[in-house]
Amino acid sequence: MNRSNPHLDNLEMFMPVQPKPARSLYQHWGHQAILTYLMGKAAIKKVYPIVTHTFLPILKLCSDNRKNVEDAFRKIQELNEKIRFFDSPYEKYRKLYGNYVREVEWCCVQLRRYFTKRAYEDFIIDATYSYNKEVVGNYSDLLKNLMVMGRTRESVRKRSGRTLACINRT
Repeated sequence: MNRSNPHLDNLEMFMPVQPKPARSLYQHWGHQAILTYLMGKAAIKKVYPIVTHTFLPILKLCSDNRKNVEDAFRKIQELNEKIRFFDSPYEKYRKLYGNYVREVEWCCVQLRRYFTKRAYEDFIIDATYSYNKEVVGNYSDLLKNLMVMGRTRESVRKRSGRTLACINRT
């Protein structure tokens, strides 16, 4: 146990793990990999500030020593896998998402030290929901409407046995 900085305990838990064995060339460089990378990059760029603008400042306020928190967070960022120019879109997405999850997970584990289970869950859920509502806006309502439309069309298809193309033409 690190007595001088308790936020550095168990850093090996956050070390990057080796990826699964290589997938096919198409899965690394195909159109789906490119699309996943671009959409993932845009999404992570939107939600990443929750770490640096919400979780980290709250952690600094709860901690006895702000410098320890900053040093530990810097060490976590040093563990991040570097995204290189010639990495495949699949690898870029895997590294980008892994880096984001590592930082969120570290912040959440550290915050758990200072709150009761109920207060911690309420804080994390409320902060995440509020931030996503602010950033994403009505996008979640759009997704809900699409899910309802999908259920309605599936139930119509099951009852009538017709395809969606037939339903749209009639």
